Amino acid sequence: MIKKGLASKYFHVSTVLTIFSVLILLNGCGGVYKPFELVDRNTRIKPGSLAVLSGSGSEVDVKLAAYLTQDLKKRSTFRVMSQGDIARHLPGYPSDLVRTSKMPKAEEDNYAWFSQGNKGRVDAAHAQLNADYIFVIWAGDLTRWVTSGQGGTRVDYVVSVYGRLFEYPRGRIAGYSAFGESKGQSCCLFGKSEGEDIDTLLKNSAETAADKFISITGTEKANK
Repeated sequence: MIKKGLASKYFHVSTVLTIFSVLILLNGCGGVYKPFELVDRNTRIKPGSLAVLSGSGSEVDVKLAAYLTQDLKKRSTFRVMSQGDIARHLPGYPSDLVRTSKMPKAEEDNYAWFSQGNKGRVDAAHAQLNADYIFVIWAGDLTRWVTSGQGGTRVDYVVSVYGRLFEYPRGRIAGYSAFGESKGQSCCLFGKSEGEDIDTLLKNSAETAADKFISITGTEKANK
């Protein structure tokens, strides 16, 4: 469970919006809702070994990676490495694999873009893990939105989630994630449930990404 004090430091902004404007926000990351997509629809993802890496050492990213690992391990035919196994192979994991970098103007509509510096760190991690696929997941913003309308005031927690699926040995980006997820505050305007609500939000976000990933790759585990 994420405690309130730890979770709060990840909030990028807190503001009061109209109901109309928050509905626009909840449509996704800047209007984009792609829990998982292939860069090339003709790409065939073959079940193999897969490691889900946290984009940074932040508690939010670590939770996303842990929940996505759990979902894919339970529901897909991939051989998914545990977060514990990854940490044993990668000294210092989780670390800042994904660092903020300026996106070239020509790449603004390319949701699969990834800087060379970030890719170099992922490639270095792969050299230690030797997995067929690396799925890096991270949060762009985790935000508390306070909305006011005729029905009163409510609080929502909103997270922007990003991911890149790398295919090896080619080391190319085969897929990506870019979407937003929200969770209404479950108890009290004063945020007593904040930690639990954020934890549920991150769990739901990972499940959303896993649903689309499994569907697109056709790797759902058969029910026994």
